[in-house]
Amino acid sequence: MSDAESNDATFALTLAEPTMVDIDLRDIDPEAAVDTIVYVRRVCDAADTQIACGDDIPCSESDISGGCDRGVQVRQSRIRARLEAGTYFIVVDALVYRDFDCGEVELRVDAL
Repeated sequence: MSDAESNDATFALTLAEPTMVDIDLRDIDPEAAVDTIVYVRRVCDAADTQIACGDDIPCSESDISGGCDRGVQVRQSRIRARLEAGTYFIVVDALVYRDFDCGEVELRVDAL
């Protein structure tokens, strides 16, 4: 679970068949410096149904300039997972540099 202290946003993802997905959350507002976190749940408001969590990715895998700390890009989070058919909830969250509402982030969900 995330120890994030900021607001979060939740999005439903419905898959008709088992699918390998790439969920990429990135800070696109260099002024806010949002430290992103993304996770996937089976039930929207039930933290105990969390099945995946993505936090900082290696700097070598990121195309964001700035924000690298000890070899990881804190402004980008990613989950790559094979999900069975059904509905999932993608929770967009952040550790606070400033409150999450003060920065602009981009969520990308792609089938691989």
